[in-house]
Amino acid sequence: MKPLKDELIQSRLDEDELADFDKVKKLLDVKSNSVAIRQMIKDEIMLEKARNEWKQGNTDVVSALLTKLSDEGRLPLSEALMGITGTKTSSQLSILQNQFADIQSQLESIMYSVTKMVD
Repeated sequence: MKPLKDELIQSRLDEDELADFDKVKKLLDVKSNSVAIRQMIKDEIMLEKARNEWKQGNTDVVSALLTKLSDEGRLPLSEALMGITGTKTSSQLSILQNQFADIQSQLESIMYSVTKMVD
């Protein structure tokens, strides 16, 4: 049974903060404030765990997380995880993620063709 969601968090925002929060909701592709806040909490915990793994030299865990984030189209979170703050490196990462997605798509197409040839 899921835990009962009976705790409440309230916050007042000015117009600019509300606009930023709405942008975040759009980035997360959610409509509910509650879902957005829950996802932001999960994201921060995930980033902290990834930073700890990186410090311990567990680069495979971080690489797997970056792949997952790329598959989900979560570029800003990928940037945060990698410590990217400049626009040049951000655009380079975006290009690499698009190339990776293209390669994945091509591989899926090849695998589909191969399985059809075997049948």
